[in-house]
Amino acid sequence: MANYPKDIIEKYRGVLKKTPDSQVFAPLAEAYRENGEIDLAEKVCKEGLRRHPSHTSAWVILGKILKDKKNWDEAVKALTQALKLSGSNILAHQLLGEIYLEKRDTSHAIKSFKMVLLLNPHHTKVKKILERIESMSARDFQDDMFEFKRLSVTPESAPDLDGTRSQVIEPNKPETDLVYQRTLQRIISLVDAFIARNQLKQANTLLENSLKDYPEDKDLLYRQKVLRSRAQPSFIVTEAQEDDHRSSIRKQSKQIKLDKLNRILQRIHDYR
Repeated sequence: MANYPKDIIEKYRGVLKKTPDSQVFAPLAEAYRENGEIDLAEKVCKEGLRRHPSHTSAWVILGKILKDKKNWDEAVKALTQALKLSGSNILAHQLLGEIYLEKRDTSHAIKSFKMVLLLNPHHTKVKKILERIESMSARDFQDDMFEFKRLSVTPESAPDLDGTRSQVIEPNKPETDLVYQRTLQRIISLVDAFIARNQLKQANTLLENSLKDYPEDKDLLYRQKVLRSRAQPSFIVTEAQEDDHRSSIRKQSKQIKLDKLNRILQRIHDYR
């Protein structure tokens, strides 16, 4: 646990004592958590949430506190509430994935981690976690947890991951809910694979085609919404464009530093 500065904690406590309705309860609870005062952190956070039930960050902090206490089920409830308030909260998705791993609920863990990559395809830590999970043998887990990996895909229905064919999945007419869910899971897994590889155009094409058959599926609609929000100004960002962007940022940063240095030198000159 980190050693959170006591003067900062006292400052938070003073504000909260003077103004009980202040949202400073959230950073105070986080400070207590980081200092290992878990019970006190939980108490402060829950009291604050009673006054501010729509405080998304506070629900995430409560989830972290309950996770530290290994109270997995309550932590899931807190983080789920955070996602109801803000479905794009990356930390909440990541924490849920970590908790599901602790519960050995691998299917839900994969789903949560893939949501992280949907929102941030460059999240290195989660990428490594998913690689480790998917490299494990399915024998170590319940059979149904990796069921979507063993689905049969015909040449006519499977989209080409290299983008050389049309990304269309023609779902079979579902005879049972299980078949319907498996087909949807296969589609979502392929969409997530495209996003993880930054093949956003292919992901969007697959989503658009799949939504013709599943127009009300919330998982597909949510992924389409996220992709559209990232489609400014173009759906595809090449490596060269990313390099140019990073180079531009470095140049701007260097120029700012040079401007500051010139101002300092000018002041020294004027003083003399």
